[in-house]
Amino acid sequence: MRETDLSGVAIKKSLIDADRKLSAMLTQLRTQAGPVPTTQHAAFVRAAAEAIDPADIAWLSQAMEQSAAFNQPSLWQPLTQARDGIISRLAVALVKGR
Repeated sequence: MRETDLSGVAIKKSLIDADRKLSAMLTQLRTQAGPVPTTQHAAFVRAAAEAIDPADIAWLSQAMEQSAAFNQPSLWQPLTQARDGIISRLAVALVKGR
């Protein structure tokens, strides 16, 4: 794409604008999300223990951090053996009480 290609510039600008909007929405979702509900703890732990997709891991890690103050350290114990290293390291930190 050349700087003089008006349609290419317009497409690039719309992609940049869309990326900014998505980033803003993601930030808003993350700030408004609360801790994992008690009724979903078991399902959450199962999902986090088996997660390997980077997008899932990002969301699960965020949920763990947002839920840390609301849960007993024993809840995180099974995740110390999670398939993903990020989740397992975060679980070890939560079990130890940071």
